[in-house]
Amino acid sequence: MSFLGMMEMKGVEHSLYACTFPLSLDPTARSWFYNLDAKQTSTWSDVVKAFLTQYGDNIELTTTLRDLELLKQGEEEGFIDFFSRWRLNIALLSQRPPDHELVPKFIDNMSPPYKCHLQYLGLDTFQKVYTVGILIERDLINETMNHIDGLDF
Repeated sequence: MSFLGMMEMKGVEHSLYACTFPLSLDPTARSWFYNLDAKQTSTWSDVVKAFLTQYGDNIELTTTLRDLELLKQGEEEGFIDFFSRWRLNIALLSQRPPDHELVPKFIDNMSPPYKCHLQYLGLDTFQKVYTVGILIERDLINETMNHIDGLDF
């Protein structure tokens, strides 16, 4: 929940926002805040301006389809981890296309062991991709374990 939402929910007076804000910050940001000149923290408007000046570049509000096209599965990254990372990025799209348009992009960005199994199945929803992807991951893990079991040490 946002700082403002929490303050409103707790009934804190607007005039106290400036002095309660640092309590919501992590230690590094809190240290930055307490080192500001008093003029920069006298009103809530001053605090917002100082905070955005310091941390505004860290805010990424949206992602683009191009960002998704560049989001590749890491060589050692499992299916579930990549799927979760992809879905988090989809949530940041300002206008999300339907699954049947996004699923092929997702599959194209998967590592070869997954991509070669998924690309010709005609999957059109992320639910279907997830179901099949879990099965592929299980088979890949079993295959690796069987290979290891067959080695003599």
